[in-house]
Amino acid sequence: MSDKTVYAIDFETYYEGKYSLKHMSPQNYVKDERFDAYLVSVVGSDGYTFVGNPREADWEAYADGLWLSHNVTFDMSVWARLVDLGIIPEHSPEEWHCTADMCAYLQAPRSLEGACEHLLNIKADKTVRKEMEKVKYHMLPPGDKQRWHEYALNDSIFCLKLWQEFSQYWPSWERKISAETRFGGWNGVFVNQDMLEKGITHLENVVFDAKAIIPWVAEGKKPTSSHAVRDECIKLQIPPPKSMAKDSEAFDVWVEKYGDIAPWARVLGTFRQANKLLETLKEAESRLTDGVMPFSLKYFGAQATGRWSGEAGINMQNLTKAPRFGVNLRHIFIPRPGRKFIIVDLSQIEPRCLAYLAGNDKFLSYVRSGADCYEASARASGHYKDPRPLKDVDPNLRQFHKARVLGAGYGASGSKYKLIAKLMAGIEFTDAEAKKEIMMFRRENREIVNFWRALDYGLHEACRDNEDFVYELPSGREINYFNPARDDKGIAASTCLDNSRRARFWGSKLTENVTQAMARDVFAHGMVDITNKGIDLLWHVHDEVICEVDADNADEALGEVIESLTKTPDWCEGLPLAAEGEVKTRYEK
Repeated sequence: MSDKTVYAIDFETYYEGKYSLKHMSPQNYVKDERFDAYLVSVVGSDGYTFVGNPREADWEAYADGLWLSHNVTFDMSVWARLVDLGIIPEHSPEEWHCTADMCAYLQAPRSLEGACEHLLNIKADKTVRKEMEKVKYHMLPPGDKQRWHEYALNDSIFCLKLWQEFSQYWPSWERKISAETRFGGWNGVFVNQDMLEKGITHLENVVFDAKAIIPWVAEGKKPTSSHAVRDECIKLQIPPPKSMAKDSEAFDVWVEKYGDIAPWARVLGTFRQANKLLETLKEAESRLTDGVMPFSLKYFGAQATGRWSGEAGINMQNLTKAPRFGVNLRHIFIPRPGRKFIIVDLSQIEPRCLAYLAGNDKFLSYVRSGADCYEASARASGHYKDPRPLKDVDPNLRQFHKARVLGAGYGASGSKYKLIAKLMAGIEFTDAEAKKEIMMFRRENREIVNFWRALDYGLHEACRDNEDFVYELPSGREINYFNPARDDKGIAASTCLDNSRRARFWGSKLTENVTQAMARDVFAHGMVDITNKGIDLLWHVHDEVICEVDADNADEALGEVIESLTKTPDWCEGLPLAAEGEVKTRYEK
């Protein structure tokens, strides 16, 4: 533990209506002309307290300490904006940790209010915060200002208390990942502005043309108004769609049936897709500073697996792969001048982790010898014995085992496996064939089936004893399934301490959870090694990293990134890892 003074820092800022973090990214929020950071509270582990105007805080003194905030992305954005405006001096700490991230790691609520209630057994009163909307601080009477000071001070006190009581359970390498996730988004990614502007213009025309075909738009109604759709269907004497959801199969079937009668029906899908992409491009444009777009990823967005999630308007983990309406969203992201992207992903990490957890040494031995997971599956099951690589001899058998490796390890039924095989490997099974293949997989992979059963037994035992079900990963991290309870459909549990996010779990579902969690930890271990080498890791997507390096050193850096991702952690010795990647001049895959 550091012997530095720890300072919990919390800014209070003006907000109103859609000028708030509910509707804006922190970067755009602080650049708005309405931005007013009128209050900061600082509480130190040495007993120091301050609450007042940020200009009056002793920033130079705090710089020698370790800083905390309960949402560092926001508080850092406010702090940086105040520095840019010359309101406060640029005295930054060596470390600035996020207690919201820490709470998420502990599977507690991310909000300060929820974390206080469920970790500290303290009720954090947010009444004053609600009263702050649309109120100008400088116009408040002294009594109200004092209430706001007490509220702000309490937030910093609670933040510090959370850290003091629970930081020991948040490993240093996880803290580093949290910080690197934040700094990657903070530094941002360069944008091809010419492509961005052309994309916006093109999509505006697509949206305009689509609106022209939707009859009720001329009446001032929203293009996707369900009421307008229903009224128009009544006029045409056709039944309205049962669902307007963008991914609804029922809507697609309805369009196919009535599209000739109602030409606007087909246009609705075009409008929704084009307008969504247009909004994304406009959001990117609004964030640009000198051609750089900042973004955010949420550390520990999934509280069971620990995987990241996208947030704040542009989800960098869910950028469409294929061009839409002639616009390729991924291609607008490019390296800074004189630099290149290094894009590398771990190869088949989940099947490797599943085999490790289940103790399938035969499969892993083939992987260690150089076979990919699909060939290893074929050899371990006795389906392939030729010494030559499977992909060179029997590509069809390789695809067959690709479907197995990707589709059968988490307990899929025959009908679900049929869909996975077609989607993942392009293989079309009949219902009977798919069911037979699932039965064969389970006979030939007893270790995995036994692992399902062991987890299922543990969950049932915890439910019987009225205890949480806890699984310790090889990394030492524990996944908690809180308050398991049985109903007529099985056992449900929560992955958050506040008993929200309840879902049903069983052996193979738990297997999927813990396998993905282990894969995440292995990947995170590689991320730490990359950043320890001084390589700029911009962001990551599932098992893929996007780094930015000097163009002259790109080939060497590619090798270093692959080396980092394939370095097996000490806590899973014997797990064979592989990675592949390329040097790129734009984001693509």
